Amino acid sequence: MGDIDKVHIEPLDLENYKVWSQKMMFLLTMKDLWSAVRPAAEEVVPAVTNAKALAVLGLHVKEHHMHLVSGAATAAQAWAALESLYIASTLPRQMQLRREMNALKKGAAEPVVKYVGRAKDLRRDLLACGANLEEREVVLSVLNGLPEAYNHLVTVLQVTNQDLTLDTLLPQLLLVEQHVVKSQGQEDT
Repeated sequence: MGDIDKVHIEPLDLENYKVWSQKMMFLLTMKDLWSAVRPAAEEVVPAVTNAKALAVLGLHVKEHHMHLVSGAATAAQAWAALESLYIASTLPRQMQLRREMNALKKGAAEPVVKYVGRAKDLRRDLLACGANLEEREVVLSVLNGLPEAYNHLVTVLQVTNQDLTLDTLLPQLLLVEQHVVKSQGQEDT
């Protein structure tokens, strides 16, 4: 039994589409089946490849999603049906995601890498819904959601008026996080 057979992916349920879809893309790619889900223009997907990809999808969804997979003629159709169910480009979904972005706060014990990752996920979801969201807006949400320990860095960034991206901001946040963790460790001793 190879390593490929040991891969475990939680079946698609009501709350895990984002992670599920990424992991399924990796699994289908690893099994050389991704082309059945996202065929190139005018590419004819062999029936056996399509059947295998459709079977992998069917084996990785909960029962309440089974009708979307079993009712599809191709793996691409099944994927599209699941995707459209979860990535709705409706105004209510955009409003919900915008509220989440505006209320973004770093948790007390949350690592900055995870915090910035949540912001990136929100931006990706908003873009998938058709929202126009500049990365600068996400950077501002990240900075606004930082706790007091990061105030010095936020002030410096405001004064220097740097054109920041999430990728250029993250290393600076990591430096502050390391300093905070170190100072908390010294206080505990």
